Amino acid sequence: MKKDNSISERYHKSYHFLNKAGDDPFLCLTAIFDVFHPNDFRREIAFWQQLALANDQSAYDEGNVREDMMDFCYELLRITEAFYVLNKNRKPEQKAEKKKSVKKETGRTTNLLHDPILLSAREKADPRLAVSAFCNTFPHNYARIELLDMLDAVITYEGRKKVYKGNLVPVYQCMESLLHLAYMITKNKKLLHNLKPS
Repeated sequence: MKKDNSISERYHKSYHFLNKAGDDPFLCLTAIFDVFHPNDFRREIAFWQQLALANDQSAYDEGNVREDMMDFCYELLRITEAFYVLNKNRKPEQKAEKKKSVKKETGRTTNLLHDPILLSAREKADPRLAVSAFCNTFPHNYARIELLDMLDAVITYEGRKKVYKGNLVPVYQCMESLLHLAYMITKNKKLLHNLKPS
């Protein structure tokens, strides 16, 4: 009797960056930073924070909750930068290829937009420090719920600002993936050690 492979063919999304990671969870970093760069995350997270603070129907109606969310956003920006540096350090050959294909003026402007601005010199040299600090500050469940509350605030926002909702899910998926990776490597000392700068 011939084996039916239709189930595995039907229920698989090979194009999605979450599936590209496979056995190496860091492959999703390359997929994320091919689409979103640190400046994109800065813009998106700042905008989500603005909308969450302005939304009367959001989870942020108490001052202490708003303060926690603002601290969370700042630290979330820092780990996006840390993961950008980790990804860049893991792929030096790709970096060299990209530099060849970009004009000097354009390349410098692009690099300035992608350069980490929130990490200390020590954290730029070893981005694992920023990732560990994030995970030690925010419990994993809190981080997941905070990110979902922010997404909900953006979706339900009815104010004067124009909100393009076409990219909300991809942005959320990328940020959720970075959070997942942060907690995974912080718990797994072997993975954390493998990220040691050379």
